[in-house]
Amino acid sequence: MKEHWRETHHPITLSMSDLSFWCYECDSYIVSPLLRPLLRKIQAIKFPDTASVKPSVETLGNATEPIVGKAGAGVPVPVSAPVAAPEVKKTEEVKKEEELKSASTMEELAEKIKKGKIRKVVVLTGAGASIHPEIPDFRIPYPTTLSKLASYKVPNPESICGLEYFKSNPEPFYKFMSDMLAKENPPTKSHYFIKLLQDKNILLRNYTQNVDNLELRAGIKPENLVQSNGNYRTAHCSLCNIEVESAKVYEHMKSGTVLYCDKCKGSCKPDFVFFGEGLPKVFFDNLKELRDVCDLLIIIGSSLSVMPFCMLPHIPPKATPILILNKVKPDPFKGTPPNNCIMELGDCDLLIEKLVKALGWEKEFHELLIKGKQNFFHLILF
Repeated sequence: MKEHWRETHHPITLSMSDLSFWCYECDSYIVSPLLRPLLRKIQAIKFPDTASVKPSVETLGNATEPIVGKAGAGVPVPVSAPVAAPEVKKTEEVKKEEELKSASTMEELAEKIKKGKIRKVVVLTGAGASIHPEIPDFRIPYPTTLSKLASYKVPNPESICGLEYFKSNPEPFYKFMSDMLAKENPPTKSHYFIKLLQDKNILLRNYTQNVDNLELRAGIKPENLVQSNGNYRTAHCSLCNIEVESAKVYEHMKSGTVLYCDKCKGSCKPDFVFFGEGLPKVFFDNLKELRDVCDLLIIIGSSLSVMPFCMLPHIPPKATPILILNKVKPDPFKGTPPNNCIMELGDCDLLIEKLVKALGWEKEFHELLIKGKQNFFHLILF
């Protein structure tokens, strides 16, 4: 960040709403592993610990002055001066953290789940959890995706879901959604695994970047789901923001014809989070439980390249184990993974099968898949 400012003198700001750094001139987030310690400190300030004893000095990275802190009768403590940590008795929470630290493989983690040592699981899902040939990630230049993009006649893939571009030219978005909705796609094994966590009462929350609603089709309860990028169960006018009938917007998306607002003639859109829009309030409402309650974080099929979603793995305490099931290393973990991170790379559904086997849940999982397939075909046929 410092180097970027020195080279460009662009104005850079810190957003306290999503804990991100933003360059106004480049119109882009600034992401670097070097910023993580700083953001963790800021996070601790925004969401202060409830512990009764706290260190007397807090510093931001290599800051030259302490944020707070005095020694004795109001004498400032130099930043370089070591501060003795107060002795704190080992609580049950600390003992639990030490137990969780010892898991270094997926199989060891599975044992802790089976023994009931892990009871509050948060799952983060991205495009890889919903992967089908008909549901491409349009940021990745697959040949089939590129051939379709030519027919949309947009300057770049992101323009299809760019708010300002949509307001002036909504046709590409509706055409894109018509192609996407041409075939009904079933939930994947990743979705049904999350459903199984819910059935066993250990799913705390599923944060998803996807807007396909496959989580709900798999049976995940709405109260357990945070659709970070919105959904198409509700819809509004992009200009006057009046709520419009979502079923009507859905039918227009399937046919590829634009629905215009009766009130102002603006183009109507589902409540997806387009480029240029903020995330829904529900995304921020449950972050405290991610810090205080979560005892396992599972990441399925996400590169964690988009802010502020990519900050979620930094919210739980350092001792909270993180299990990553993804095709490649997610962006925040491309260096040396932290000690609490277990990385399994490959096809998400195959990795889910491996995890289910380690948990000894094969029979229940298989039954859930059969039931889900029957419900899906019933939905399509009737």
